[in-house]
Amino acid sequence: MAPSPLVVQPDRGWVLVNKPTVVYAVGGLQTLTTTILGTAVTITAMPTSFAWDFGDGATLTTTDPGAPWPVGTLTHTYTRIGRLDVVLTTTWSATYTVAGDPAVHDVPGTATTVSSSRLEVRERRAYLVGTSCAEDPAAAGC
Repeated sequence: MAPSPLVVQPDRGWVLVNKPTVVYAVGGLQTLTTTILGTAVTITAMPTSFAWDFGDGATLTTTDPGAPWPVGTLTHTYTRIGRLDVVLTTTWSATYTVAGDPAVHDVPGTATTVSSSRLEVRERRAYLVGTSCAEDPAAAGC
């Protein structure tokens, strides 16, 4: 089973300190059909929970995979600058069907997958200047 890809927005490899960062998991149901003793068996895995480790000591476990901006149902605000890894652990449950049998059977237990993304938290500062950066490229903030 493939891990749920995670997305951090803005999607540029870095985010701003003290500003909400949107996170979400991509994907949903995964289906695998295989043959066992000459009979087709279809397994359908469903994500049941998403455990986020934001890399700064904060964690969140939810059944919501999140959504991209502007909906952005899952956000995190970093309070310190630095490099870190955001880690998503997805827990899956599954069912299976056997060709010729309409019954849907639960697969006992759960499975987990892990995905991660390297991130830099940066600080930006605004400067009031007397000229534009085009006029003075060496000015503060240019």
